[in-house]
Amino acid sequence: MSSALVRLLVASDFHLGPLCERFEERLGEDLVPLFLGDLLNRPLQDAPAWDRIVGRWERRSPDLVVVPGNHDPEDTGRWEGVQVHERRGLRILAVPVIPILYKFPTWTHEHSEARIAQMLDPFRGGTYDVIASHAPPHGICDRAVGGRSMGSRALGDFASSVGFRLWVCGHVHEQRAATGTLCGRPVRNAARTQLDLVLASRRGAVERVRPALGRAVPCNAPRRSSAPETCGNPLSTPGD
Repeated sequence: MSSALVRLLVASDFHLGPLCERFEERLGEDLVPLFLGDLLNRPLQDAPAWDRIVGRWERRSPDLVVVPGNHDPEDTGRWEGVQVHERRGLRILAVPVIPILYKFPTWTHEHSEARIAQMLDPFRGGTYDVIASHAPPHGICDRAVGGRSMGSRALGDFASSVGFRLWVCGHVHEQRAATGTLCGRPVRNAARTQLDLVLASRRGAVERVRPALGRAVPCNAPRRSSAPETCGNPLSTPGD
């Protein structure tokens, strides 16, 4: 079966900064935009900006996928909760969660590891082209200042229960454009940047990874070579 290549624009953690405009400028291109959360700074006070900005994005790109983060409103309408999106032959699992670490009273979408595991239970055994989460899996592209891991153990455990070809995340600003691997598949952290990726819509590989803004930083997981990384899924993908 032939494979059509799908361009992905993956971004996260804008915090109402200039990256919002740069992302929006590209929504008219022939691609699938994935925004992985933290559009805002303050979930309650900035909530009107969420409706205004995301509403514009939705009108510009019918293929948009949004994964809310801990600085976004608790109620994000159609983007709330763990859900599957079908985009141009790709099956994308959106996971808007972070683990409880600091217990900031204003943070949203923050859950215990047990609760995150429970939220993921209905999706175990599935096959996904892309898993898109706000928080990284524990130990993969998740080290903050001081070396503390900000990732979720429940997300990491979930990876072994599903088939996937690419995992993208954000949340940890220090890991901007970082790369890692999980279950032999590539992980990309798009915090505070935009990543251009190309993925085959059937069986295939991540053909190219290019940070559109900023530079790659070291990841706590071992880096692969700069050559294109194959991640052909041995499990059947949607439509096969």
